Amino acid sequence: MNFWKMIAEWLKKIFGQITTTTTTTYGGINVIPVRTPYIVYGPVNNWPNLTKADYEVWMKAQNAAKLDGIEIEFFGFSEQTLEKNIETVKAQFLVLLPLARKYYQRIFLNFINWNSEELTKFSDQTIKDLLNWFKDNSLPSDYIAFQLASEWKGDTAERWCGFAETILSGYPLSWNKDSRPTTATDKYAVIDYHPSSTSSIPTNDKRLFINCDHSITIGQLSDAGVTSEKFNPEKVSTWATTVIKDKKMCVGLYGYNHKVADLETIKALGKIREVITPTPVPDPDADQTETSHNFSLPYKITKKIELVSYSASGITVKGDDRSDWKNDGTCDGESHIYVIRNGQWVGGKFDHQRVNNAIREFKNIFNGYGSWSSISPKPERGEDTAFVVVGYDKVERTNAVFFNWP
Repeated sequence: MNFWKMIAEWLKKIFGQITTTTTTTYGGINVIPVRTPYIVYGPVNNWPNLTKADYEVWMKAQNAAKLDGIEIEFFGFSEQTLEKNIETVKAQFLVLLPLARKYYQRIFLNFINWNSEELTKFSDQTIKDLLNWFKDNSLPSDYIAFQLASEWKGDTAERWCGFAETILSGYPLSWNKDSRPTTATDKYAVIDYHPSSTSSIPTNDKRLFINCDHSITIGQLSDAGVTSEKFNPEKVSTWATTVIKDKKMCVGLYGYNHKVADLETIKALGKIREVITPTPVPDPDADQTETSHNFSLPYKITKKIELVSYSASGITVKGDDRSDWKNDGTCDGESHIYVIRNGQWVGGKFDHQRVNNAIREFKNIFNGYGSWSSISPKPERGEDTAFVVVGYDKVERTNAVFFNWP
């Protein structure tokens, strides 16, 4: 019996087909499946130096392996942490984030590695400004957890954690005081624990994220027992399986100094996920289809449209000629908008649609029109939103096109 079959048989004996799968409606973005335990990986400190193409390869590999998320340090323990490079790191995050969403990967984000002395000298206002930037540019659903700092001590870090609790209220937060905490207040969804060896795994709080962020542990999981640019896949698989067996919330592979994503590690973790979580992961290549969005209406699709552009003021589409639809000489249907509430698509018409018109303003969604009241519920920033043209006869319609509300 080869190594992977042996692992699979062992896991089946331990778990059967036990898994926990729920759905989030935070912001509605991609309705990312939530599964515990999470399995995550990332080239934590080198990710800002990667290209968009590198990110795409990384996210595709994680999605194909049915992994749940990525791990990064916004300001890590490396030369890229200089304060003068804040704007560069922010720009890179905005390249990575849409791809993480596209490939259904939540982010475990450690904001500051406290081992970098330079970072501990940020001003309070700089920290507040950056936390507000995250609030303006990301959603709670983007994260497994947002952690203000790792391996921190002292009043400054504790004060900054308080800033995060206030500014990012509603976001899942993580706690990592002194590297190996085993308790935290109810304000924290995750407790980040850095074991000092692969055999040092606590057994208490179910919020524990067992994260191999320790030089000895990383070395034990790497070839020749030293910290390197790659993990040993079999060592990784064995250790992660042991962690998951104890039903921890999350296991994280902290790819310190990995120049690019370690695809062999991702595949090794995927072999575990195939056994303990048989739930299908959505196919990002079908992301714009109604099937992947679990969207349906009781009318037959007879015309196709494609999204051209959208903004806060309106939407532009292109597609099949609708002149054969029933019309009144001016309009051939209704413009509909739908968003997710309590896990369901809800919405309806907000305006008429002129014959073959490709542009529709959004103002009536909020202001109403004539005898029509404004649509309810109102879309919110970042929400997964569906636009559809429905025929007057309520028999036929176009397909839906999807976008994130601006």
